[in-house]
Amino acid sequence: MEALDSGADERDRIRATDMIRTVAFGSSSASADPINKEICIREVINAAGRAREAGLDCKVGKVAKKLLLAEQPGHVFPKKSIYCNGQQIEANMWLESQRSYIERALASL
Repeated sequence: MEALDSGADERDRIRATDMIRTVAFGSSSASADPINKEICIREVINAAGRAREAGLDCKVGKVAKKLLLAEQPGHVFPKKSIYCNGQQIEANMWLESQRSYIERALASL
């Protein structure tokens, strides 16, 4: 990506690295059931053609979480460790079965 200078930002580079690691080593959080495999909010944003909008990941995540909790008030998100701004934090893990909430949140922004 660097050689192409495609304008990829740091999030895209991290996502590419994560994808390569997943292919090479497998995902510890992936399920054998494709409907419940882990997905990334960035994947949905990129697929919608809105990759260049700054700060959209966090906004979409917050709105999607509100939408999901409005329909499933008792839902508890599984957590995963991610690196953000040079430190490891716990983040909500989204599953393929919850993609519609992310897509609805993205459409509302």
